[in-house]
Amino acid sequence: MDSEAEAQTLLERVAGTLQEAGPVDFVVYADGSLPSGAESGGCAVVVCRGRSERLEVVCTLRQRVLLATSSYDVEAAGVRLAVGWVVRQGAASALVCTDSRAVLESLRSGVLAGSMGETYAAALSAAGRLRLQWVPGHCGWPGMALADMAAKEAATGPAGVLAAPVALDAVRSFVRRRVVDPPIVHQRTAEVYANFRRAEGLTRAEAVLVAQLRSGHSRLLAEYRARVEGGDPTCQRCGGGPETLEHWFRECPATRDLRLTCFGVERPPLSKLGEDAGAVALYIRGLRLL
Repeated sequence: MDSEAEAQTLLERVAGTLQEAGPVDFVVYADGSLPSGAESGGCAVVVCRGRSERLEVVCTLRQRVLLATSSYDVEAAGVRLAVGWVVRQGAASALVCTDSRAVLESLRSGVLAGSMGETYAAALSAAGRLRLQWVPGHCGWPGMALADMAAKEAATGPAGVLAAPVALDAVRSFVRRRVVDPPIVHQRTAEVYANFRRAEGLTRAEAVLVAQLRSGHSRLLAEYRARVEGGDPTCQRCGGGPETLEHWFRECPATRDLRLTCFGVERPPLSKLGEDAGAVALYIRGLRLL
């Protein structure tokens, strides 16, 4: 079968699938567009009457999708826009068509939460009927082609186009990509965080103490207490000098055996504070500071 015959067969299958959905007042085509490398895209909805290749377009809606992290985001925004339009029609029934299997599967499985899930639930509980249907994209079906064109216009058009709600996951992804801590200048802090790993399995109190110790600003340290409260900065375990973070963690002769037990060495590097919070917590407990 040549490509032209295959394309015609696909169009006939689309037409048959839409007819099998039964009578509805509107057929609503939803699509999204995310330009390559962009962080914002667009979505659009084309509302039609009739399900043949000769469509009567009722209206076209477009939205900008800010902070879109994937094509899924813009496709989901398109379906949200379509479902919202159906809800506003009251008792009207509609067949919402999308080329995104992922969005449909998310709706079926209940994964889509927030405004998308709430909008869909509202449509299902409305007086009218709502059906969702997958239609292959870029197959030449007029309704999907119009939605695709309108979504591209929304993605690249003027900023005045109404913006779609921003998903929390998209904001988190944007922050991770764009907000980067500057290089650490302080020498001790740089050593502490040289091999940093996020702490797991600590109690809340342990996590707080470990975080304070990493900064060197902990009331467990006599030198820090003396700076903020006054008093003697001397280490009360050995009396050998100010109890700084380095002394407390690496140098105090009174806790040498405990350091050997917890870290496997008598003078652990300060980087252990950042890379092995469990061992640090064990050291704190051994000193009876918790």
